Amino acid sequence: MSLTDRVLHDGYASLLRRLGRKVPLCPDVPATVRVHTLRPAGSCILDTALEAEFHSCAEKGVPYEWPEWTCYEIKDAFVAGDQGFVFLPDGRFFAPSLYPNENNLGIYKIRRPIPLLARKIKGTIFHLTGPNHENRGHFMLDHLPRLIVARELLQQIGDYQILLTGRHIRWQREQVRMLGFPDDRILACEAGTLKVERLIHVRFGSRYSSFSPPHGLCELRDCAARYAEAENESGGPPVFLTRRDAPNRRLLNEERIFAIAKSLIPSLTEVKLTGMPLKEQIRLFRRTPLFLSPLGQASCNIALSQGSTIINLKYGPPPNDANQSLGTFIASATGNRGLTIYSGTDMGENFDWSYDENLFTQHLTRFLEIEQRHGRTYA
Repeated sequence: MSLTDRVLHDGYASLLRRLGRKVPLCPDVPATVRVHTLRPAGSCILDTALEAEFHSCAEKGVPYEWPEWTCYEIKDAFVAGDQGFVFLPDGRFFAPSLYPNENNLGIYKIRRPIPLLARKIKGTIFHLTGPNHENRGHFMLDHLPRLIVARELLQQIGDYQILLTGRHIRWQREQVRMLGFPDDRILACEAGTLKVERLIHVRFGSRYSSFSPPHGLCELRDCAARYAEAENESGGPPVFLTRRDAPNRRLLNEERIFAIAKSLIPSLTEVKLTGMPLKEQIRLFRRTPLFLSPLGQASCNIALSQGSTIINLKYGPPPNDANQSLGTFIASATGNRGLTIYSGTDMGENFDWSYDENLFTQHLTRFLEIEQRHGRTYA
């Protein structure tokens, strides 16, 4: 979204708020919107055996259910802002497009369309922006599965474009290419308001933030392996993924934590993802048997692996139910194993934190003992 568009739309929204004009809502799907069911509802048991054993939880699997995965076809829709908020032709905000957060509109800064300034887009447009699209992890796990699940529908349509907005198109384009969609399908648009002749909008696949149904994540994983020609990658050393260059949420004593980890796992190597080409990242995650990382992008990229184990380092004490880690769910859904261990310390300024070093030593030792009991070793 350009600076001019941003100023105009923010000013317009502010004026309407001052006048007491709330965002008009359409809470349900009207008859004018065509609904396609792309995948049926389903359920599975996510394998959390490693996390359960480490934290002494009774249950070694977590039931996971997802509803029908649906797609909305809207004629003459308005799309507003970087996050592509969807409005019907009558000006109402289409609340189902925010599923599963349609009842939490207050958490979003909704830019309203300005019809007089709208750029008119002919033909069929697939909507591939939305909440958190600028975050690499959310884009991969929330948004790319929306495109994957619509592949057959789009093939039937034949002539379509994929809408991406914002300054993140450079890296988003390659992730779309990773799924097999060529660059000439992408519509890169910075306009504040669009009026789209035929909009295809697939909602998120489940009620869990950042978590598509497993079939969507597995297809993403397999597409990535083919894109990087990494199906047969294996045999790499264990890896510690550093966050020292992160703008916030850094592990302040990461250098000491890595040294402790390397003393227990001598073959452990340190890797920085920043600046690493996508194909190289995919190959890394396909060949590495064990990852350790402060919670962050690595927790999402584990979806690119198959048969790996990831230990997520997280601030704070263990929650009451330590067998409910989202990072472990993502790992399990894609054929990997996950474990979240907790620092015993709170976040501080800039959301940075430290890991109690004695506690980390105990935690990693306990993990290695569990692995040895099950016949797994890391040379």
